[in-house]
Amino acid sequence: MFHPLELPDRQLRKLSLYVEIRDTYHDLYNSEATERKENAVRRDRLNTLYDDFIRQFGNLNNPKNIDLIRMDNDNRTILSLERYKDGQALKADIFDHPVAFNKNELTHVDTSEEALAASLNKYGNVNLEYMARLTDKTEDALLDDLKGRVFFNPLIKGYEIADKFIAGNVISKAEMIEDYIATPSFSFHNFPSFHRSHPKKGGFPRFPAVSSPVFPSGF
Repeated sequence: MFHPLELPDRQLRKLSLYVEIRDTYHDLYNSEATERKENAVRRDRLNTLYDDFIRQFGNLNNPKNIDLIRMDNDNRTILSLERYKDGQALKADIFDHPVAFNKNELTHVDTSEEALAASLNKYGNVNLEYMARLTDKTEDALLDDLKGRVFFNPLIKGYEIADKFIAGNVISKAEMIEDYIATPSFSFHNFPSFHRSHPKKGGFPRFPAVSSPVFPSGF
């Protein structure tokens, strides 16, 4: 048979206030993560509840509070709402600003070039889906704008900027791309890097021999 926990009135008030803090924290975090916009009303509520708690009972991590709080399975998350510096309890960042998203994150750019720069900065690669959201352009329109800047790499089945496409072991890449061109699924229509200068009869253009100078003489 289940027996409800019997606590003195002060402990019940403490537990009740803790539960309000916990639930308000989750409401605030989840709403900002979902809506991607600041929720000032819930943040003010969280600050008010926390200030009430420490005024009545001391800090969350105070030894006289911690045993009761640890009865909650979510206690670690809520105890982390306090961070300590030089022995002093400080409020976590969520009391001041959103932590579920970056308020300064780009949501729109005007050009495909700006979208490419944003994608490289955020993801380190060409993320066409993200770039399309930033510009309200289709992926085909982006690729058309960025001809000569990004190329399809069949080895990763995705797009890369030119500098990355030709970096690394180019001889090995050339051999693998030759094999890819020979497959039935290959189409120049789906391989933008070959639109302007695809290989003639005789195969894939050859890279210089490994022993050939990379820089012109006199460099």
